[in-house]
Amino acid sequence: MIKQIKSTIKICHDDIAIAHKDIAKHKKALKDASKKNDEATKLRIQLSIDRLESKLPKLHDKISHQQRKSFEHIAKKNKHMVKKHKQNVKNAKKTIQAAKDKHKLLAKNVHKKKEEYK
Repeated sequence: MIKQIKSTIKICHDDIAIAHKDIAKHKKALKDASKKNDEATKLRIQLSIDRLESKLPKLHDKISHQQRKSFEHIAKKNKHMVKKHKQNVKNAKKTIQAAKDKHKLLAKNVHKKKEEYK
């Protein structure tokens, strides 16, 4: 799950970087078109810039959503691990207590045997 989220976030970061590069290229082309006084080209380039800029907030939202999803997944996993650890501790305490009880019984039996031999 985490690997999938990481790859999605990486793809989004790559898309954002590409969009920023494209916007820079288009702005440079817009300056060139302004120098030539070509209105049709300026409008077409401005539309491309607007389209690319409208993509950016969606990509940022997607990244934040994926990060939130990963944090929730990690929190859920940690909660499960804590629960499992507590259960392991309980089982270990029970095992230790059982070993102590068995040791006491054996010690009593040994003590009785010694008394019988005397």
